[in-house]
Amino acid sequence: MVLLHDGIELDIVEEAKERQQAELDFLASAYSNDEAWCDVGENDKIKVYRRIILHSSGVCLVLKIVPSSIYPIDGKAVTINGSVESTVIADGGKVLFDGDDVNGGNNLTKHAISKLAYDNLANLLSLCRNEAKCAAEDRSEAIFAIFSCAQAWYDDTWIHEVDRLDEVIMQRKGNDELSLIPSEATSDKCQVLGRRLIYSHHIIAKTKRKGIVELANDLNLSGCSKYGWPGLVILEGEESACIEFIETIRKWRWQYLTVRGEQQIEIPAGEDLDNHRGFANKGSFVELGENMSEFAAKCRESGLDDLFRTCMKIYNSEDVSSLDLDCKDINSKEDGSPFQYGSAVLVDHMNNEKGYQKMLQRSASECQCELFILSLETSNFSDSCKCQARFLVLVLGVNKEYVQRLMKFWRTTKVDVDKRGHACLERMMQVLVEGVLSSRTKFSRTFLVTEIKKKADFSCLTFADVQGLFHLIGGDSWTFALDELKR
Repeated sequence: MVLLHDGIELDIVEEAKERQQAELDFLASAYSNDEAWCDVGENDKIKVYRRIILHSSGVCLVLKIVPSSIYPIDGKAVTINGSVESTVIADGGKVLFDGDDVNGGNNLTKHAISKLAYDNLANLLSLCRNEAKCAAEDRSEAIFAIFSCAQAWYDDTWIHEVDRLDEVIMQRKGNDELSLIPSEATSDKCQVLGRRLIYSHHIIAKTKRKGIVELANDLNLSGCSKYGWPGLVILEGEESACIEFIETIRKWRWQYLTVRGEQQIEIPAGEDLDNHRGFANKGSFVELGENMSEFAAKCRESGLDDLFRTCMKIYNSEDVSSLDLDCKDINSKEDGSPFQYGSAVLVDHMNNEKGYQKMLQRSASECQCELFILSLETSNFSDSCKCQARFLVLVLGVNKEYVQRLMKFWRTTKVDVDKRGHACLERMMQVLVEGVLSSRTKFSRTFLVTEIKKKADFSCLTFADVQGLFHLIGGDSWTFALDELKR
C-alpha cells in the first residue's frame, strides 16, 4: 500500500523536503540574513528572498522565489517576482553592499537610480526565469543558480547601466555650461571615435553571426567577432554608429549579452576619423574563428589590448602588465607567460566523469587557464591522510583574474549529475589552497606542465608524490596546506 500526502506519494514528498532543506542550508551558509532569507508560511509554503543593493542611496532590488511543495522533483519552474525597494544601509553600507562598484553613479539622484532599476527589472526577471526553466527541465535545484544569475546581471549589466547614465548626466551638465559660451567658440564640432567590447554567453546561430557582420559593415564599423563560447565582438567607428549597433543587437534573443568595455575618443575638427582607427580593415568588419588567441592577437595588432582585457573584467592595464601578460600568450600551450596564480581543489566524486571533466577543460580554456585532473582513486594517497576525495584538480593561470573566473564558473554551473541523472552543482569540492605561486619566478610554463603531466600519468600516486608536486608549484604555503590533511 502506497501512503499518500495530499495525493502525492510520501516518499516523493520526503525526498523533496530533504532536498529543499539541503539547498536552504547551503544558502544560509553562503549569504548573510541581509542578503537572503526564507519565510515559511501556511502548509509549509516556502518563500525565498534575495536583496541586491544597487546604490549607496539605499535603492535595492528584491527577488521573491516561490517553489512548489515538491520542488525540485516535480519539474515545475519556481515562480520569480521582483520589486524595487529602498533600504537603510547599515554601517555606512559596508554590510549590505554586493560589490565595490555599488557606490558608482555619484551624479545620480535616488529617483534616477530607482527609475533605472525599474527599467531594468524586466530584463533581470527574464534572465532568472530562463535559469529556473532550465533547472526545472533537469529537475535540479534552481535557487542558488538564480542567485548567481542575478549577481552576474549586477556585475555586468547593472554597473554598466549606472556608468552610462552617470556619463549622460555629466554630458548634460557640460552642455549646460557650454550653452553659456559664445557660439563662435563652439562652431567647430568634433567627431567622436567610439569603441566597444561586447561579451555574450555564446554566439552560435548562423543568423546571428551573419547579422553581426552585416550590421557592422552597414554602419561602417571596423572590428571582428569570435563565435563559440563565449562570443565576443570588438568594434570601432562613429560613436553614433556604435550606439546604434548595440541598440539593434540587444533586441535579438540572447541568453546573456553585455558591453564589458567602451572607449570614446574626440577627433579634432578637420581630421579624418578613419586615420584614428586601430583596425587595419578600416570600415570593414570580419568574423574570426572560435579560437580566443586569434581574437586576442587581432586586438593586439590593432593596439586595443586594454579594451580586449575588459572581456575578462580586467580594467587596469597596470595590473596586467605587472604579470608580464602578452596577448599572444593568452591561449598558448608553449613556453609563454609563466603561471602566476593557482588553486588546488579536492573533489569527492564525479558521477558523469567524462562529461564533468570535458566541461571543466573547455571552461579552463575559455578562461585562459591550464587545468590538470589527478585521479586519487587507485592511489594510496588516502592511506597517508584523512582525505577520501577521488580527484585532485590543479588550476593554474597567468593571473588571479583568470583563475578566479574559472573557480566562479565551477561553483555556479551544473557540472555533474546526481544519482538520478539530473544536472547538479558541485557541492563536494574542497579548496585546499589558492594564491600566488612561488614557482612564478623559478620555472617556465613548459617545465611545470611537463612535471604535472608526469604525475597525472602515475597509476598509483603517493602522498609524497603530491607533496613534491605542491612544493614545486606553490612552495611552502602549498605544502603546508597539504600537510593539514594529516592533522
